[in-house]
Amino acid sequence: MDSDRLALALTTTAALLEQDEARCIELYGAPVGQPVSMVDHLIWRACTGPFEEWRAEWVRIVREQGVGAAVAWSEDQRALRRRASKLIFPRGIHSPAVTADSVRALAAHLIDPPTAPKEA
Repeated sequence: MDSDRLALALTTTAALLEQDEARCIELYGAPVGQPVSMVDHLIWRACTGPFEEWRAEWVRIVREQGVGAAVAWSEDQRALRRRASKLIFPRGIHSPAVTADSVRALAAHLIDPPTAPKEA
């Protein structure tokens, strides 16, 4: 999988987390934290985009390239979502809480991975 696409998905997820936290602060006066299911939904939105855009692209691919190509495209997006979810929640529902900053740090690690120190 292309690490640039994964980094973009993580960066977008972090931005969506920030937007949701700002909304919660406005509504409730403080951040409320997000359950895994909500963050998973944000990952889906980051990887797939709005449903109407996804559907329009699916229909376009079916018309131009056939059902097989549309299924392959959809499976590629599903794989991206699974990979992002596994990075954000390495222990599944037992993973620690995530923040926009922690998700952004994962993206930065993909973009500029640390290098091992050289031995003398």
